[in-house]
Amino acid sequence: MGARAHLKIYAALGEAGGKVYDIPLSRPAEVGELLEAFARQAGFHSQLFEPSGEIKRSFVVLVNGTSIYHRQGLKTPIQDGDEIAVLSFVTGG
Repeated sequence: MGARAHLKIYAALGEAGGKVYDIPLSRPAEVGELLEAFARQAGFHSQLFEPSGEIKRSFVVLVNGTSIYHRQGLKTPIQDGDEIAVLSFVTGG
């Protein structure tokens, strides 16, 4: 079946929000590459990414429960079976 990662979108990102995706990994991948390609395909790239290519500050990305900011950022490697979660910060009163 090949290597796969599980992408969970908990953020309000259009039709993709609130769903889980099984993403094939054809080679060693980085979280940034995976998210960039998926966000473009699903139509929410400009909602998730800054023009500089960084994730917008209103979102957090976890790999196996740990923020990518405590790892290698968007260069964090993705392995077979890894779980990537995209969450948005909620504010208000």
